[in-house]
Amino acid sequence: MKFLVKYGIGLYLIVSLVFKLGFIVPRAYSQGAFYALMALGLVVLPLYYKVLYSRKSLRVFWLFHFINLINLAYLLIFNLKNADSWLYFLSKYATFNLIILGLIYNYDFYKNWIVKNFKYLMLFVLALGMMYGIQSAADNRLSIGFNANDVGLFSLLGLFSIITLDTGWQKNKIKTLLVILFLIVVLLSGSRAALLGLALVVFFIYGISYKTIGFTLLFLVAVYLAGNFGYDTGIERLLTEKNTFQDRDNVYKAGLLTFYDAFYWGSGLDKYGWSNPKYFQNPGLALGPHNGYIATGIMYGVVFGSLFLASLLRFIIKARRTVLKRGDQFVKFTYYLLLLVIVNAFFETLIVGINEFITLLFWFFIGMVAIFPYKNLQEKNVPGSN
Repeated sequence: MKFLVKYGIGLYLIVSLVFKLGFIVPRAYSQGAFYALMALGLVVLPLYYKVLYSRKSLRVFWLFHFINLINLAYLLIFNLKNADSWLYFLSKYATFNLIILGLIYNYDFYKNWIVKNFKYLMLFVLALGMMYGIQSAADNRLSIGFNANDVGLFSLLGLFSIITLDTGWQKNKIKTLLVILFLIVVLLSGSRAALLGLALVVFFIYGISYKTIGFTLLFLVAVYLAGNFGYDTGIERLLTEKNTFQDRDNVYKAGLLTFYDAFYWGSGLDKYGWSNPKYFQNPGLALGPHNGYIATGIMYGVVFGSLFLASLLRFIIKARRTVLKRGDQFVKFTYYLLLLVIVNAFFETLIVGINEFITLLFWFFIGMVAIFPYKNLQEKNVPGSN
């Protein structure tokens, strides 16, 4: 059990990533692994109750505990007889348990692994897509078995980890080539959200400096190279005459109309990533809102949704000073990724889901940022650790 407690959240991150690789591993297998890990996250409650609800845990991971409380209150008031809503609540609760215990007992392992290997993990996932994924003939963006926006985000995260965590990467030929490669894939994905994220990443790390100019020159090299692959790049899509996000208008409108249908109290915990099919010309092809904030409103309604978003914003604001003044590069990396996901959530249904890799990584990194000022929460100091 101790092994699973220490590495359970790491296994869950892998499972959520494998779920993205449905073109290699049947999703029935990753779905089964997901349910097994959720069961683990619930089984540990009676065994590690004193750890999960110690004063230090309540103080450090207050956001997780507060969101659990919001979900429980919503469930009991509105969704008590809805089995899918119970599944959502229990899955989210189990996820937070695994994150809390994994970081209390094994923080250094996760930190060291991410610093050394995260960029290679993103490269490996993209390489699998290139080798085994199917490029949609109808899509002139690089999708390679994924959603094209996922391709852009995976590439951006790989790039982000190098320029944040690898000091002096410019002097290392392999890492410089990796940066160029990730830049090219970001462009070939055609993701305008990824381009916006790229601008934010560079600003977070370099601000206005000579390094920004140097990175811009490297970006121009990538633009030139990407133009030779025959895909619509993000730059070309930004420069088209139509409204930059016109192709999402109908999806956003459907999401907003769904939100207005249950404005105050929402449509239920089971309705994350959902828009009412009646607002689409072809209900059989209905899409989610492609916006994490509209999705939050659809789920919770404006009352509980405001509590959820306000608590998240409060955490982000309060953590900023500690992270930027006292944090090392790794903690800054985790914090910047939170900001990146918050921005990207305007264009994709992130934050509120369960087994979406980027959403899970977001909450895991929230735990990383939260525990940073309290590093005395190590294994030897935790009740029941011996």
